[in-house]
Amino acid sequence: MKSETRQKLVSTLKEAKNGLTTTEIAKIVELSRSVTSLYLNELLTNGEVIKKGRKPIYWKLANFNQDKNEENVFQNFIGSDGSVKEAINKCKSAVLYPPLGLPLLIHGDSGVGKSYLAELIFDYLKAKEAKGTEKFLVFNCADYANNPELISSILFGHTKGAFTGADTDKKGLLVQADQGVLFLDEVHRLSNENQEKLFQFMDTGRFRPMGEEAKTVTSNVRLLFATTESPEKVLLPTFYRRISVTIHLPAFHQRPLLERIGLVKYLFLNEARRIQKDLKIGRTLFFKMTEERLSGNVGSLRNEVRMLCADRLRKDSEEEVIEIGDSQENDWIYLSRSDTLTDENKAEEERLKRTFFNLFDKNGWLIELKENIYQFYQDYLTTLFSNDNDFLFYHIKNSLNDL
Repeated sequence: MKSETRQKLVSTLKEAKNGLTTTEIAKIVELSRSVTSLYLNELLTNGEVIKKGRKPIYWKLANFNQDKNEENVFQNFIGSDGSVKEAINKCKSAVLYPPLGLPLLIHGDSGVGKSYLAELIFDYLKAKEAKGTEKFLVFNCADYANNPELISSILFGHTKGAFTGADTDKKGLLVQADQGVLFLDEVHRLSNENQEKLFQFMDTGRFRPMGEEAKTVTSNVRLLFATTESPEKVLLPTFYRRISVTIHLPAFHQRPLLERIGLVKYLFLNEARRIQKDLKIGRTLFFKMTEERLSGNVGSLRNEVRMLCADRLRKDSEEEVIEIGDSQENDWIYLSRSDTLTDENKAEEERLKRTFFNLFDKNGWLIELKENIYQFYQDYLTTLFSNDNDFLFYHIKNSLNDL
């Protein structure tokens, strides 16, 4: 399912506290009933929606009340209280700035969560009941990067006869997103001409569709951008200057260790809910995954987790608990499909910490010392570790292993 379709379904259900039937949803999102039913069942498998009743079935968001609580919107973005806390605070400040927020650019490697963060920003604006949140539109500028004229038509629209094949007037995304949020992913793939037209709109709130020489169109749009490239190198300086706030999301291997643990756990929990099975994951495999350096970051790690689960499910489809890892493993991490990542889940957090300590302990001794070192790491060093200085933590770990 495309992210645009998913967001359209989620946005539709957010507006319906009492739920909607499949037919009602299909009409709103302008899809066939069968396709809508297929997508809704995919969201159901992911635990994002629930269904009630029989003939007709009513669909509701599984976490509707939580999404309306502004304090909870970002809690499932792992690192929101750690390595990306400052970035998220910048996002909040930027998008709430009157009247329709400041243009915001999210920078980071592929798979670090840029699109997911953009969706959470929209949820945050909705929770704050901010203006200009009637809709959330997404466009990946890389899709038609080799056809600047087509991208210009998609963004700004065109008039009849503007080019060969333009048989009717067409409204662009800037008009469609009026009173809403427009998220342009891979914005660096826009041509210089389209960047110029876009920053002129950012300055004035007005633009001309392709083929229009006299009249201008006004639209009130919140703009979010994302790029995998260094913005100062790939964007026109005149365009980049109009972007008030740029935030950076770190790569997976640049995250503090506890965040990497949390991300791996989150991915396995998602699959546990998808396949409706509890999981036992070998400690060695689990922590090996926290040290991976993948070009696709969390996106690639998600695929790896899915393949591990798919392989074991194929072999053990009748089992209620699926074991992933070396069958000779003595230490397992248990994840129930009913588990959550909320702060209230202290028992699971403590169990994960104990596993963390055992990773470095051979004979069960020096636990107190290691816990003190861990606490020092958590309290003072967590935010300092990066791609350049993570060696400090591993030096501590290796030194303890050699004792």
